Amino acid sequence: RTLEAEIALIKAQIEKTEIKAPFSGIIGLRYVSEGSFISPNTPIAKLQDLSRVKVEFSIPERHINMINTGERITFNVEGSNRTFEGRVYAVEPKIDPTTRTLKMRALCTDTRDEILPGAFARIFLTLKEYDDALLVPTESIVPELAGQKVFIVRDGKAATVDVETGIRMEKKIQITTGLQPGDTVLTTGLLQVRPGMPLRVTESL
Repeated sequence: RTLEAEIALIKAQIEKTEIKAPFSGIIGLRYVSEGSFISPNTPIAKLQDLSRVKVEFSIPERHINMINTGERITFNVEGSNRTFEGRVYAVEPKIDPTTRTLKMRALCTDTRDEILPGAFARIFLTLKEYDDALLVPTESIVPELAGQKVFIVRDGKAATVDVETGIRMEKKIQITTGLQPGDTVLTTGLLQVRPGMPLRVTESL
């Protein structure tokens, strides 16, 4: 029995020479050389599972009631022309008092090993969809004390229309009231235009 105990001890010591990871992945740079003595706290190498990634991002607090778990996001990263898709699986139940944002996480399971952990991602999150929305270039909006207006072409002459706006994007803004589909909106020369002035319009694409 003493010999059996010694054999069991030697087997246990041999098993300690092997390190088995709890998941499959890609091993990175090695931090120790063969034959080195290590302790349980010694880092040997990093193992990364690139088959799926977690994406952490924040949204402004004014949008917190529009996002729930399960929402779809799309994103892209530097070095890849592909657009990836993920689903929100966790939302922080507290607003950051410094940035006034809400942190959440999404999971992408179709990375095709193209995303490295730690990469910066540009997130595209659809908060709401509008059917048949009217969009005009932001430079066509003329602010006034009582609201906003745009110049349109009516019977070959300039005319002003009071408008109400909705969502503003980088280059376009939504018009909720005031315009109709097919209206021709002026985008340049607004400082020189007066209501009733004859116009020769050059369309811009």
